[in-house]
Amino acid sequence: MAKTEVKKHWVSVQATPEFNNAEIGEIPYTEVKTLHGRVMRTNLYLLTNDARKQNSEISFKITDSDGKIAHTQIQSYKILNAYLKKVMRSGRDKVDDAFICTTKDKVKIRVKPFFITKNKTNKLILSKLRLSVRGHFEEYTKQTEFNKIIKDLTSNFIQREFKQELKKIYPLNLFEIRELTREK
Repeated sequence: MAKTEVKKHWVSVQATPEFNNAEIGEIPYTEVKTLHGRVMRTNLYLLTNDARKQNSEISFKITDSDGKIAHTQIQSYKILNAYLKKVMRSGRDKVDDAFICTTKDKVKIRVKPFFITKNKTNKLILSKLRLSVRGHFEEYTKQTEFNKIIKDLTSNFIQREFKQELKKIYPLNLFEIRELTREK
């Protein structure tokens, strides 16, 4: 006996209101309930039409659907590894860190900052920089909601402010949030 083919339908996936509900893409489904929880990634350049943001990727998780349009929530923000390799030069120190914070609206987020110093420096200064980032970011997230944090990240507000603060300790070439992910 032959298998009966199940008809696939297509649904348009929309970004969040922070990105003007732009269409991320279309995906097939057989039943509406199979859409919930699916994650779609897209380049930030495609959402903002700003070529400087082509090194960033943003993930959206589908929360609900009516069969024609799927609504999402932001899952994560990430800088591509190729960009990080490109900006790293010899004679400088690269500092990575990872920690978990809670936002004003009680969303747990994992933050992975990344920065490059102007020159080689000793570990005491690098530790001071790392701890300073943790302290400032935890203070910032306690006062800010998750969607506002993503908006500030995509507009480079956080990167500029933190770089200015960290320059007081040691001059930096680059400060980026390598990854920011919503925890379960």
